[in-house]
Amino acid sequence: MNTGVAKVLDEPLRPGTHYRTEFFKATDTINTRGLVVDVGGRDGRALAELGVAGGVLVDVEVVPRSPAVSYVAGSGTDIPLRDGCADTVLALDVIEHIDDEQRFVTELVRLLAPGGQLVLTTPSIDIRVLPGRAQKKIDQIWGHHRVRGYDPSHLAELLCNAGADDVEVRSISMRAYRVGYLPMRALWQVWPRGGRAVVSAMARTDAGAKDARHGFVLATAGRRA
Repeated sequence: MNTGVAKVLDEPLRPGTHYRTEFFKATDTINTRGLVVDVGGRDGRALAELGVAGGVLVDVEVVPRSPAVSYVAGSGTDIPLRDGCADTVLALDVIEHIDDEQRFVTELVRLLAPGGQLVLTTPSIDIRVLPGRAQKKIDQIWGHHRVRGYDPSHLAELLCNAGADDVEVRSISMRAYRVGYLPMRALWQVWPRGGRAVVSAMARTDAGAKDARHGFVLATAGRRA
């Protein structure tokens, strides 16, 4: 029994973290075998939600919450891990907070072992949480002061410039999450267990929908050698 994962799941959880990990599980996006490094995940919740045991969390300010995760303090633009150490690298809704975005992406690719997988998410440049007039306030809540999000073509260019292979960038609508975000957030605050169930259902619904704009951008890439 992985007591570290059980412990971290008892801690407060953010809706966005739960949504992304439920989406990934529903779409079988992430390879959790081997060494998984989460860059910018702060408290290791994504690793725990994905069922990763023995993962590594790198952040400027780490919040250790699980003995199943190794926490490393370090900048995303100067990651203190060796080249080619990771089978999977995650950067989930982090790049929009990084000033030197190209160096950040280059560092992520540097960590990949040959045959490894990079999974990067960020809000779309045209993300639209309904009602639209609430978007500016939501940007503040999410800390999107530098940019709101990214254009898929720009993200693909950053990855190619970093030397990544097999780059694929998709626009995920996440319509269920966007439309129901405000009432879901209110429910999450007063009844977290119910909020989790709603977010899980949203993620499963969105995982089965066609790709479309106004949600988030999902980029995957590899490294052949």
